[in-house]
Amino acid sequence: MNEPIVPLPPRESLLRHRHERNLQILLPVISAAAVGIILAILIVIGAKQGGDTATWADIATILLVAPIMVVSLLLLAILSVMIYGASMAYKILPTYSGQAQDVVNNVTAQTKFYADKSTAPILIIKSWLSVPGKLFHKE
Repeated sequence: MNEPIVPLPPRESLLRHRHERNLQILLPVISAAAVGIILAILIVIGAKQGGDTATWADIATILLVAPIMVVSLLLLAILSVMIYGASMAYKILPTYSGQAQDVVNNVTAQTKFYADKSTAPILIIKSWLSVPGKLFHKE
């Protein structure tokens, strides 16, 4: 019962997952942290040498705000295109929705007509076959 548990060899999908985790998660996080640390060191060195820390603070603010502004601009463009498309669809929609309703109503009416027409002979035969059973059946 106390047999040593031998670990299974790693599957190919697990190895691929580890590789992707390293490339897609750890690498960007570590590189962003390294850039942040380097910038912090540059700010400290610049402040010790008598540099203007307000300028570095302004640069850091710009670097923080610029990506947010780019993403916001993209979202604004997407929203603008969606609003324009909705307004164009709203102009076209009433005409084509009436035509589509007419087509659906015609198809529904024809389907009901042919369904009733195809089942009529079967109903007639069943009703005629039920008459003798009703005549000779005693309750």
